Amino acid sequence: MFEFTKETLLREMIEETGMRVEVTDLMWVVENFFFYDGKKYHEVGFYYKMLVEVPENQYDFQTIEEGGELLFHWHELDKLHEIKIYPDFVSADLILGSSQTRHITIGLQDLNAG
Repeated sequence: MFEFTKETLLREMIEETGMRVEVTDLMWVVENFFFYDGKKYHEVGFYYKMLVEVPENQYDFQTIEEGGELLFHWHELDKLHEIKIYPDFVSADLILGSSQTRHITIGLQDLNAG
């Protein structure tokens, strides 16, 4: 709360990954409704393009947040279609190189199914 989304990204990237990034263009504003783990959610998300220095190694790494582990893994852009990313449109838009800011709405989905 009381923090601009770009500032939040800068802070969270340092806290979660130790990486300093440059937050650039707003890509998507997403209104998303979904069920997950027995709960109903309404998410409003701001998705930005970020410039990240290529790390010396690109090995997987883990961090811990609120008692849970987070796994970070690098993927080749042209292979994103091979993995499941939520929301569903993200992989296709990144691969296509979309450059205009879009407002996207996603109706209620059950993320526990498949």
